[in-house]
Amino acid sequence: PMMSDLNTLLGSLPQPRLDTSTPGGSLLQDMLDSDGRPHEIPRHRVAAVRTHLNTHFWDFAYLIGGCNILHNPLHGTPCQLMERWGEPGWKRIMLQLPRASLKSTVFTRTGALWKICQHSNATVAIFNEKVERVEKWLLAIQSIVAGNPLFYALYRDIIPPGVSKEDGRTLPKSWKWSSREMTFV
Repeated sequence: PMMSDLNTLLGSLPQPRLDTSTPGGSLLQDMLDSDGRPHEIPRHRVAAVRTHLNTHFWDFAYLIGGCNILHNPLHGTPCQLMERWGEPGWKRIMLQLPRASLKSTVFTRTGALWKICQHSNATVAIFNEKVERVEKWLLAIQSIVAGNPLFYALYRDIIPPGVSKEDGRTLPKSWKWSSREMTFV
Protein backbone atom coordinates (compact mmCIF):
# COMPACT_ATOMS: atom_id res chain seq x y z
CA PRO A 1 0.00 0.00 0.00
CA MET A 2 2.82 2.46 0.79
CA MET A 3 4.44 2.04 -2.64
CA SER A 4 1.06 2.53 -4.28
CA ASP A 5 0.65 5.82 -2.40
CA LEU A 6 4.12 6.90 -3.54
CA ASN A 7 3.33 6.04 -7.15
CA THR A 8 0.05 7.98 -6.90
CA LEU A 9 1.88 11.00 -5.49
CA LEU A 10 4.64 10.91 -8.09
CA GLY A 11 2.16 10.28 -10.88
CA SER A 12 0.20 13.36 -9.84
CA LEU A 13 3.23 15.65 -10.12
CA PRO A 14 3.22 17.80 -13.25
CA GLN A 15 5.62 16.71 -15.96
CA PRO A 16 8.70 18.90 -15.71
CA ARG A 17 8.96 21.59 -18.36
CA LEU A 18 12.32 22.04 -19.98
CA ASP A 19 14.11 25.36 -20.00
CA THR A 20 13.10 26.76 -23.38
CA SER A 21 15.20 29.93 -23.15
CA THR A 22 17.71 28.51 -25.64
CA PRO A 23 17.13 27.28 -29.21
CA GLY A 24 18.18 23.76 -28.12
CA GLY A 25 15.79 23.75 -25.17
CA SER A 26 12.95 25.01 -27.33
CA LEU A 27 13.58 22.26 -29.88
CA LEU A 28 13.68 19.59 -27.15
CA GLN A 29 10.40 20.80 -25.60
CA ASP A 30 8.80 20.83 -29.04
CA MET A 31 10.07 17.28 -29.58
CA LEU A 32 8.48 16.20 -26.27
CA ASP A 33 5.18 17.96 -26.99
CA SER A 34 4.88 16.45 -30.48
CA ASP A 35 6.23 12.97 -29.71
CA GLY A 36 9.19 13.66 -31.97
CA ARG A 37 12.01 11.15 -32.28
CA PRO A 38 15.70 11.87 -31.61
CA HIS A 39 16.78 10.80 -35.09
CA GLU A 40 14.48 13.54 -36.45
CA ILE A 41 16.63 16.33 -34.96
CA PRO A 42 18.10 18.15 -37.95
CA ARG A 43 21.89 17.74 -38.14
CA HIS A 44 22.34 21.52 -38.18
CA ARG A 45 20.46 21.76 -34.83
CA VAL A 46 22.36 19.00 -32.98
CA ALA A 47 25.03 21.42 -31.70
CA ALA A 48 22.39 23.76 -30.22
CA VAL A 49 20.60 20.89 -28.48
CA ARG A 50 23.85 19.44 -27.20
CA THR A 51 24.97 22.84 -25.88
CA HIS A 52 21.64 23.22 -24.11
CA LEU A 53 21.89 19.84 -22.39
CA ASN A 54 25.54 20.42 -21.46
CA THR A 55 24.54 23.59 -19.59
CA HIS A 56 21.12 22.61 -18.17
CA PHE A 57 21.55 19.68 -15.80
CA TRP A 58 17.83 19.32 -14.98
CA ASP A 59 17.00 18.82 -18.65
CA PHE A 60 19.93 16.42 -19.13
CA ALA A 61 18.84 14.37 -16.09
CA TYR A 62 15.26 14.27 -17.32
CA LEU A 63 15.92 13.41 -20.96
CA ILE A 64 19.22 11.54 -20.96
CA GLY A 65 19.34 10.16 -17.42
CA GLY A 66 15.71 9.05 -17.52
CA CYS A 67 14.97 10.85 -14.25
CA ASN A 68 11.32 11.39 -15.07
CA ILE A 69 10.13 12.10 -11.53
CA LEU A 70 12.22 15.18 -10.82
CA HIS A 71 10.40 17.47 -8.41
CA ASN A 72 11.49 21.10 -8.30
CA PRO A 73 11.20 21.70 -4.53
CA LEU A 74 13.47 18.70 -3.92
CA HIS A 75 15.74 18.55 -6.98
CA GLY A 76 15.74 22.13 -8.31
CA THR A 77 18.44 23.68 -6.12
CA PRO A 78 20.75 20.63 -6.23
CA CYS A 79 20.45 20.62 -10.04
CA GLN A 80 21.51 24.28 -10.06
CA LEU A 81 24.48 23.38 -7.84
CA MET A 82 25.47 20.64 -10.29
CA GLU A 83 25.61 23.26 -13.04
CA ARG A 84 28.35 25.04 -11.06
CA TRP A 85 30.48 21.86 -10.79
CA GLY A 86 33.82 22.62 -12.43
CA GLU A 87 33.65 26.39 -12.08
CA PRO A 88 36.48 27.98 -10.07
CA GLY A 89 35.93 27.03 -6.43
CA TRP A 90 33.48 24.24 -7.33
CA LYS A 91 35.79 21.25 -7.77
CA ARG A 92 33.70 18.88 -5.64
CA ILE A 93 30.06 18.85 -4.65
CA MET A 94 28.54 16.96 -1.73
CA LEU A 95 24.78 16.77 -1.52
CA GLN A 96 22.72 15.71 1.44
CA LEU A 97 19.16 14.79 0.55
CA PRO A 98 16.66 12.45 2.23
CA ARG A 99 16.62 8.73 1.55
CA ALA A 100 14.72 7.68 -1.57
CA SER A 101 15.18 11.12 -3.15
CA LEU A 102 17.05 9.66 -6.14
CA LYS A 103 20.42 11.14 -5.10
CA SER A 104 22.41 8.33 -6.66
CA THR A 105 20.31 8.16 -9.81
CA VAL A 106 20.16 11.88 -10.49
CA PHE A 107 23.38 13.24 -9.09
CA THR A 108 25.90 10.39 -9.02
CA ARG A 109 25.04 8.38 -12.11
CA THR A 110 23.59 11.09 -14.33
CA GLY A 111 25.92 13.80 -12.97
CA ALA A 112 29.00 11.76 -13.87
CA LEU A 113 27.69 11.15 -17.40
CA TRP A 114 26.81 14.84 -17.75
CA LYS A 115 30.40 15.79 -16.87
CA ILE A 116 31.71 13.28 -19.41
CA CYS A 117 29.44 14.74 -22.09
CA GLN A 118 30.87 18.19 -21.41
CA HIS A 119 34.49 16.95 -21.49
CA SER A 120 34.84 13.40 -22.81
CA ASN A 121 38.53 13.26 -21.89
CA ALA A 122 37.93 14.33 -18.28
CA THR A 123 38.54 11.92 -15.44
CA VAL A 124 35.43 11.47 -13.33
CA ALA A 125 35.72 9.33 -10.20
CA ILE A 126 32.79 7.86 -8.29
CA PHE A 127 33.49 6.77 -4.73
CA ASN A 128 31.45 4.73 -2.30
CA GLU A 129 32.30 2.51 0.63
CA LYS A 130 30.84 -0.44 -1.31
CA VAL A 131 32.49 -1.16 -4.65
CA GLU A 132 29.35 -3.02 -5.75
CA ARG A 133 27.38 0.23 -5.66
CA VAL A 134 29.91 2.00 -7.86
CA GLU A 135 29.86 -0.91 -10.29
CA LYS A 136 26.06 -0.74 -10.39
CA TRP A 137 26.18 2.98 -11.19
CA LEU A 138 28.77 2.46 -13.93
CA LEU A 139 26.63 -0.28 -15.46
CA ALA A 140 23.66 2.11 -15.38
CA ILE A 141 25.73 4.74 -17.21
CA GLN A 142 26.71 2.11 -19.78
CA SER A 143 23.04 1.25 -20.24
CA ILE A 144 22.22 4.88 -21.02
CA VAL A 145 25.13 5.18 -23.45
CA ALA A 146 24.21 1.93 -25.20
CA GLY A 147 20.45 2.32 -25.35
CA ASN A 148 19.26 5.93 -25.14
CA PRO A 149 18.37 7.09 -28.68
CA LEU A 150 18.67 10.78 -27.74
CA PHE A 151 22.13 10.18 -26.30
CA TYR A 152 23.15 8.47 -29.53
CA ALA A 153 21.70 11.27 -31.69
CA LEU A 154 23.58 13.96 -29.77
CA TYR A 155 26.75 12.36 -28.41
CA ARG A 156 27.62 9.58 -30.87
CA ASP A 157 31.09 11.07 -31.33
CA ILE A 158 32.09 10.22 -27.74
CA ILE A 159 30.57 6.71 -27.69
CA PRO A 160 33.21 3.99 -28.02
CA PRO A 161 32.95 1.78 -31.12
CA GLY A 162 30.54 -1.12 -30.76
CA VAL A 163 28.85 0.14 -27.57
CA SER A 164 25.64 1.69 -28.90
CA LYS A 165 22.83 -0.54 -30.11
CA GLU A 166 22.86 1.65 -33.23
CA ASP A 167 26.51 0.74 -33.97
CA GLY A 168 27.17 -2.47 -35.84
CA ARG A 169 30.86 -2.60 -34.92
CA THR A 170 32.33 -4.60 -32.06
CA LEU A 171 34.15 -3.10 -29.12
CA PRO A 172 37.92 -3.58 -29.46
CA LYS A 173 39.34 -5.83 -26.70
CA SER A 174 41.82 -3.13 -25.74
CA TRP A 175 39.04 -0.61 -25.00
CA LYS A 176 38.28 -0.03 -21.31
CA TRP A 177 34.54 -0.53 -20.90
CA SER A 178 33.60 -2.45 -17.76
CA SER A 179 31.82 -2.08 -14.44
CA ARG A 180 35.06 -0.65 -13.00
CA GLU A 181 36.37 1.63 -15.74
CA MET A 182 35.07 3.29 -18.88
CA THR A 183 36.93 5.22 -21.56
CA PHE A 184 35.01 7.48 -23.88
CA VAL A 185 36.23 8.71 -27.27
